[in-house]
Amino acid sequence: MALGQTCAVMGEPDDTMGTPLASSGNLLIDQRTQQVYLYLSTKFGITASLYFLEEADGPNAFASPKRTNVLGKDGTIYLGIALLNDECSETPDCGSIPILLAHEFGHLVAYKYKVVLDGKQNELFADYLAGTLMFHYVREMGVIDLNAVARSFYAKGDDEFHEEQSHGSPTDRQECLLAGFDTAQEYFNRGQFFTLPLAIKEASEYVEGM
Repeated sequence: MALGQTCAVMGEPDDTMGTPLASSGNLLIDQRTQQVYLYLSTKFGITASLYFLEEADGPNAFASPKRTNVLGKDGTIYLGIALLNDECSETPDCGSIPILLAHEFGHLVAYKYKVVLDGKQNELFADYLAGTLMFHYVREMGVIDLNAVARSFYAKGDDEFHEEQSHGSPTDRQECLLAGFDTAQEYFNRGQFFTLPLAIKEASEYVEGM
């Protein structure tokens, strides 16, 4: 099923990507997104502006370090409405939103802490970091089946969003997400505090070794 989904990491927002909006037009999506955003902002220590996007050219989401609001000092995240509608139609209670939003937060972490990686490693890094946060999210919120949602999220499309050379294969991306989850769980089981610098180190080393 090719959905034309894209995930862009952008230095400057591009107006041709679509129209930023304050609401998706769907109350469930708005509420779910806001809940996850507040949770991830606290866990990542990232303050970002968040917009829904009426996409101009197929479902997409992207992150930019550019500040579009004085309150979003670490950048801006745009979540495509078509992408969210696609995901929410296939996962209960919009279960893909935590992974999608955590992935974009992962890009802003890379910007903020100047993580330098090559090509598809940037996407895999964001997937791994999203996985570390999903461990805590699932443990504390208990609202998603991570494996089922990951399969749905990474199985879609054969174009830019999942284009292997720039983003890694769906298998690689799901592997990184679950590896991040497992690492966070290991630290938790050992009673060790899994700090963001540790998560960045683990994520960078893992994707560089793939």
